[in-house]
Amino acid sequence: MYRLFRKIRDIDPDILKQKSQYIAGLMDGEGAFMIKFTAGKKRPYFQPLLVLAMNHEETIRFVADKFGVSSAPVLRKRKSQVGREVKVVVKTTYRTLVSVEDDIKKVLKTLLPSLITKKKQAELILEFIRIKQNFSGTKGELRDWFLKQAEIYSKVRSLNPKGHFDYDKFRKKFDATMQKMEDTIQFQ
Repeated sequence: MYRLFRKIRDIDPDILKQKSQYIAGLMDGEGAFMIKFTAGKKRPYFQPLLVLAMNHEETIRFVADKFGVSSAPVLRKRKSQVGREVKVVVKTTYRTLVSVEDDIKKVLKTLLPSLITKKKQAELILEFIRIKQNFSGTKGELRDWFLKQAEIYSKVRSLNPKGHFDYDKFRKKFDATMQKMEDTIQFQ
């Protein structure tokens, strides 16, 4: 689903701040503040992401430039119904994505005062990154560290209205991964 987006340059906080209200409006309407969960063979992995996708290429390139990342076209198939006739329409959507945690922090701290609809998701993503980056690395804290990440992941997913979030399914998958990790690593 996600292409590899390249980091092109560092974010210029002054330029981002100048356009923060406009970009915050775009992110409120068309953006996604999310955390990707991967069960992993040995341990769970969570990755925060900022995604903006829309049909207007110039707008996506403008935002990607301010975020210091690349953008890419993505073909989307959608069903379109006119009367009784159903057609599959292929449309080009343009997308940009920020996945580097320090860049996400810069973007969110700048946009946060101007966000309205997705302010809570942005705050949770910042909290998630803080917890993730402040981990001491000790085995005794590892389980709690993953559980805190899972809790924030669940909150962010429940706030994102697109799609149905099956918490029970996630929890079973997460618990199975944690059990594998506990079998491999002896917690203190």
